[in-house]
Amino acid sequence: MQTLVTQNDLKSLDASARKTRKSPSIKNVHELRVLIRRVRSQLWLIPKEQRTRAIKKARRDLKKIASLLGEQRKYDVAITDAQELGLAVASLRKERERARLRIPPALKGRKRDRVRKQIREAIRDTNRLSSSTLIPRIERLRKELEGGLPKSQTDRHQLRISVKRARYVLKRFGYNPKSLHELQDLLGRWQDLATLGDLIGPHPRVTRALNAQWKRLKPHVKPALATASRALKRLSSTL
Repeated sequence: MQTLVTQNDLKSLDASARKTRKSPSIKNVHELRVLIRRVRSQLWLIPKEQRTRAIKKARRDLKKIASLLGEQRKYDVAITDAQELGLAVASLRKERERARLRIPPALKGRKRDRVRKQIREAIRDTNRLSSSTLIPRIERLRKELEGGLPKSQTDRHQLRISVKRARYVLKRFGYNPKSLHELQDLLGRWQDLATLGDLIGPHPRVTRALNAQWKRLKPHVKPALATASRALKRLSSTL
């Protein structure tokens, strides 16, 4: 089976974690989050009943780190969006600083070594599985993308997660649909504005921006999901 998580992934993760511990800047936090999402998406492909202890622990520990990073990232983006909309940011900055202080302790040497060991063991375990093991999860992901245009905010958020996961999975196997990448960016922008609304409460400027972003991305949803679904179907047939 093609390696889901490579030694290069592990090296990139470790280097990014070291850099982020020293300086949890907007750029460093974002880059580490992307690397973690990529690795977790690959490990997600392993069916739950075939996940070894190492795979489970690697996913769990990476999720904990990603949650801390996500908390700071949430405020980083919210501050930028609030400033663009002419809204107050003092309280957002205070919360960002609290979130930022929690990151370095989570990336200390011993904790980083433990996660690196778990990922190394997870790589070993995934290499022992046959490619056909991945087909049920790929088919599940394909069905998640066939639900059509989501109406509720919860469904839109779930679509964003499925789109990100599909993109990372497809990219690992050599597929990289441009339309899926564009949709991920558009949905991410919509989610950023929705998060700003959650943080500061209802505000007409945020609501207008959120509605405008949804109107902008709507035409992209069905074509991008159809392209992704076909790519996932081709991927299943080659495993």
